[in-house]
Amino acid sequence: MPRYYLDLYNGDGLTVDDDGQVFETRERLRREAIRILPDIVRDEIIENDHTAITVKVRDEDGRQIFRWHGSERTRTSRSSRCCPIRCPPTTGPAGPGSCTRPC
Repeated sequence: MPRYYLDLYNGDGLTVDDDGQVFETRERLRREAIRILPDIVRDEIIENDHTAITVKVRDEDGRQIFRWHGSERTRTSRSSRCCPIRCPPTTGPAGPGSCTRPC
């Protein structure tokens, strides 16, 4: 059975999985990678205060099989770019095209 490696990129750099894990199929690999993502996010973003992480899964030949990237955004203005809800294009407090709702 093929061996796959889950590498982590975070604010500290790259952590390479040297051991890997064996999976019967790529679908089982994909499901396992998705299953553990919440734990990785919790550990890296919440506990270690990293704001962006990427998990890459590679096969024994080094080919990328799966990639996931997540980041936490920091609000810097009241424009529609920071709003979790897409605002209609209106004239808000931050100028033309800005959101009228506070972020």
